[in-house]
Amino acid sequence: MCGICGNFYFNPSERVDAGTIAGMCEAIVHRGPDDQGVYADQNIGLGARRLSIIDLEGGHQPVHSEDSSKWVVQNGEIYNFRELRDTLKQKGHEFYTKSDTEVILHAYEEYGERCVERFEGMFAFAIWDADKEQLFLGRDRMGKKPLHYMVLNDQFMFSSEIKSILRHPDFRKEIEDEQVKSYLLYGYIPAPDSIFKGIKKLPPAHTLTITGSADIKIRNYWNMDFRSKIAEHDEEKIIDMITFCLKESVRKRLVSDVPLGVFLSGGVDSSLVLAMMCELLPPEDISAFSIGFEEAEYDESGYAKAVADRLGVNHRLEMLPLGKVLKNLPRIIQMLDEPIADPSIVPTYMLSDFTRKYVTVALSGDGGDELFGGYPKYYAHKFSNFYDSLFPALIRRNVDKVLYRSRDITEKILNDKIKRFLIGLSYSPDIRNHAWISPFFPREIESLLTEEAKNSLSNGYFGEVEEHAATFIGEEPLDKMIYLDTKLTLADLYLVKVDRASMACSLEVRSPFLDRQMVELAASIPSKLKVKGATTKYILKRVAERYLPERIIYRKKMGFGMPLSNWLRRELTPLIHENLSEDRIKNEGFFNYPVIEGLLNEHFEGKKDNSFRIWNLLVFQIWLNRWGAGIG
Repeated sequence: MCGICGNFYFNPSERVDAGTIAGMCEAIVHRGPDDQGVYADQNIGLGARRLSIIDLEGGHQPVHSEDSSKWVVQNGEIYNFRELRDTLKQKGHEFYTKSDTEVILHAYEEYGERCVERFEGMFAFAIWDADKEQLFLGRDRMGKKPLHYMVLNDQFMFSSEIKSILRHPDFRKEIEDEQVKSYLLYGYIPAPDSIFKGIKKLPPAHTLTITGSADIKIRNYWNMDFRSKIAEHDEEKIIDMITFCLKESVRKRLVSDVPLGVFLSGGVDSSLVLAMMCELLPPEDISAFSIGFEEAEYDESGYAKAVADRLGVNHRLEMLPLGKVLKNLPRIIQMLDEPIADPSIVPTYMLSDFTRKYVTVALSGDGGDELFGGYPKYYAHKFSNFYDSLFPALIRRNVDKVLYRSRDITEKILNDKIKRFLIGLSYSPDIRNHAWISPFFPREIESLLTEEAKNSLSNGYFGEVEEHAATFIGEEPLDKMIYLDTKLTLADLYLVKVDRASMACSLEVRSPFLDRQMVELAASIPSKLKVKGATTKYILKRVAERYLPERIIYRKKMGFGMPLSNWLRRELTPLIHENLSEDRIKNEGFFNYPVIEGLLNEHFEGKKDNSFRIWNLLVFQIWLNRWGAGIG
């Protein structure tokens, strides 16, 4: 696991400064505290910060080919590197390290740019090919590892995190106003864009090739395909297939030369990962890590302990007092070089920080909800489909208008979840899948943004959803919603959250559910076995019945959150007054302060729970103060 960066001048007569690359590396030292490597030769420079996981002594990066005409830096892990290494050695390739990074380079020499199709793992890499005078970048299928890039005048630069590009002396910060709207709509910035003008994200399952002519070619090398389905009548066969595939996925992720553990929330996904580990390793040698809150409504530690006791593993639990959380809160938000409005980044960071005291690698249950239909909104789609069949499109499109015009009445008789559900019905199924979980609806954004901020915006909303919907390969409506969530919410929010929070603590997190074979198997399972009746994630819960008690499996879903609503009314009010003050809001010119004041008053007076919206704005303001300073 590492952080990578680089700089490429299109003009061969230009010279990359090794000091610039070293400075870019310094900005991401948390991603790799064990080692730093810089390669700078004429118009190309590559840098890497290394967190040593495999080949502790010999895995220094950048790695070069036999004749030093090609160089590579990598962030992540190639889980099938040993098999690939054996194949490449048989073809005559010579290795000077035992690392997976060198396998990437020799695979590129042997298979060209299609080498990426042979890699199983989580990765982002860059290869400099001096013979072709080109830079070749690749990113893993599901987007576990990040990769940002930009073209600036006569040069190309890339990095694992935006903060590294911000260190480049030629970069000038400027906010992309359109992405402020995206942030309010989604709570994150969807790929391929970023909050900064000019900085892009390479999407998951894509490669990028750029030459000295500044010609960029971006290629998609893989996609989920939902067309081929297993017969749904044989549930036991499907349960066997899932069990075998998940166990193999876990097995791949146990390869490590450093201590390894597992995140354990006590939910189905992380508990199943732990159960598979226990079939591959002695349970007494496994450490499971959990955190808990003093507020019982948000504390899952009792369930985590029950699972750990049942499976006989070493359970490490840290209860988080409110004071410790509040002390770390501003620092956690400030570590984000792009705003992310998911409050669970706070407990994710705290869990990562706690886990890193004992191990360097942790397995997690990320991806289980998306692949197997674990969210309540998937069940809500059943009701919305019935609604669509009863009412014509004209009526559906005007529901939100009626609710907004009569909001004085609807606020008294409808709770926020019902109102959100009804407003979502005014959109197509693809859009409502995301509108239901949006921090702000489009009409709210229109009132929140100042006229000056709106002048530079386009008219559309949810364009990213429509673009991904056009690439869906399948027939079943629920499959399409799952596909959209993996492409957007999972890739651009949840995986980014886990990457930033864990890597800030120099901890590598591996996700067995996001193994390619696991993803492709999940896509082949009929959606009726994912959401069956009122049971979400039905078939995965059937798998869990082989390992866990029903009170764990079928308990109410809690999520990985924190008591945000109450904290905003009490302990976090000084942070709100500091960052959402009238003076700051008016000076920055993005938002209408009276709208924010209304949200705050409703929440403080207990009239409405606006915690999700307030948190969205609070994170943006803290981010702007830290990373947007000097803009304009």
